[in-house]
Amino acid sequence: MTVACGCRLLEWDTHFFARRIARFAPTPNAAPDWPGIATWCRKHAVECLYFLCPAADPALARFAGQHNFQLVDIRLTLECQLNTPLPEKSPAQARIRPACPADLTALQAIARTSHRNTRFFRDGTFPAALCEKFYETWIEINMTDSATTVWLAEVANQPAGYCAAQRQADGRGQISLLAVDAAQRQLGLGRQLIQQALTGFREQGLTMAQVVTQGGCTGPQRLYQQCGFVTADVGLWYHKWFA
Repeated sequence: MTVACGCRLLEWDTHFFARRIARFAPTPNAAPDWPGIATWCRKHAVECLYFLCPAADPALARFAGQHNFQLVDIRLTLECQLNTPLPEKSPAQARIRPACPADLTALQAIARTSHRNTRFFRDGTFPAALCEKFYETWIEINMTDSATTVWLAEVANQPAGYCAAQRQADGRGQISLLAVDAAQRQLGLGRQLIQQALTGFREQGLTMAQVVTQGGCTGPQRLYQQCGFVTADVGLWYHKWFA
């Protein structure tokens, strides 16, 4: 439930991490009410408060610093217009196909080790094993979502990477997860997977695709840019832990 102070409890995160977790979303053109936020968090026994701050708003960034929020990630949103010609496809290095339920265990093994630059790992408070489980669970959710196709890259008949491509309710395509097994990197599999996801979106009649990645990960940024993505928005993820 969201209240006047802009906070709401995150039920899924709270259940998964077994910690009371909420998110603060500021009201546009209004200064945050810290006393109201702190009172709401005490009332709801909040242990961790997420805050996504627009990078272009220095006043909100100062607010986060003044109240001891921890900067845990730079969130980049990139977009690709699909009504223009896509970049030329890279030479095929792997077989790309939709994943099936029998692939889940192999995909979870890749997920377990592939997302360590994300804010949950960088926070330092969430146990690393639970962060690994978070991405194992996320790829499993994608596998069972009817609006999502999980594209799988195979090398020597073994799963080597995945790309989860979701059709959003507003008609956009969203790449929600992308990973390549550490032993198969530098082969161009990530680019192949992205290109397959974009092709799938175009075949569904979508005209725009979006992806979110970490500001500190220049490799994925270059990869998406090579596939036609450009930066559309920058945000700063903050976490505040209460004693």
